[in-house]
Amino acid sequence: MAVLLYLRLVTWNLHGPPFAPRRRARMGAAAMEIARRAPDLALLQEVWFPGDAAYLVDQLRSDYDSIDVPAGALLGRKGGLLAFLRRSSPWSTERRVARFEEFGAAASRLIFWQGDGLGAKGIQIIELRHRDSSQRLFVLHTHLQAQYGEYRYEEIRHAQIAQLSEVAAGLDSAVPVLAAGDLNTMPEETVLYAQITGPWGDLTQKLRQRCGRGTVLHNEAVKENEWLDYVLAHHSPAWRFTAEVEAIRNTGVDDPFSDHDGLDAAIAIRTAVSPALD
Repeated sequence: MAVLLYLRLVTWNLHGPPFAPRRRARMGAAAMEIARRAPDLALLQEVWFPGDAAYLVDQLRSDYDSIDVPAGALLGRKGGLLAFLRRSSPWSTERRVARFEEFGAAASRLIFWQGDGLGAKGIQIIELRHRDSSQRLFVLHTHLQAQYGEYRYEEIRHAQIAQLSEVAAGLDSAVPVLAAGDLNTMPEETVLYAQITGPWGDLTQKLRQRCGRGTVLHNEAVKENEWLDYVLAHHSPAWRFTAEVEAIRNTGVDDPFSDHDGLDAAIAIRTAVSPALD
């Protein structure tokens, strides 16, 4: 019997380190934008502090339930990941605190000014179930090691990408799997990007080719065009994925939302005889 499912997903790095400007005001603006767009699932990165998480929960409480990560980070919230599921969505979850797998490879905690080694980054494993069909869906929410000037961390990102794919491969093979978040890896990094797109289909590719700009904003002195944020579909002989993806644009760095643009993806998931991805 053919199955056709839809999921509207937003993924967004909210730029939440301690000294980021106008952090609370920007998060409030992002929450309003999420509520306006009304996705089924919102995946937020860099929500490092419990107070910021509580603020976002309060801002979205009229329509959304939060999906948290377990406690236990050295500083702040584990991985900085926070998700929201719309109550009126056809999708539901039994876990308000999702499973979390910390990355085995990470930068040194001694380089504390970069923050990544202290952030306990990893993968939030969200299991959804469709209310009508009872079909399950896994969504892997993640934020990989960042790059800092000459610190490119290729080996660490390689290991983290491998772990993301290993987690997906270890899930029930009969269930479709999506992944989304800030992968801190550009398509121009051909070896790492090929590692991503081996087991995954890049649902952002059409938007990236069409819009001609990245997802990260820099000040005027830095002329870079970095695409770091993704929505991915795990290749499967049983499932076919198509998506329409739109960027949630800022007008400048941290204006009005973040130094990252968000991604708003309308995803169709259907059964297939052979693996394919549009």
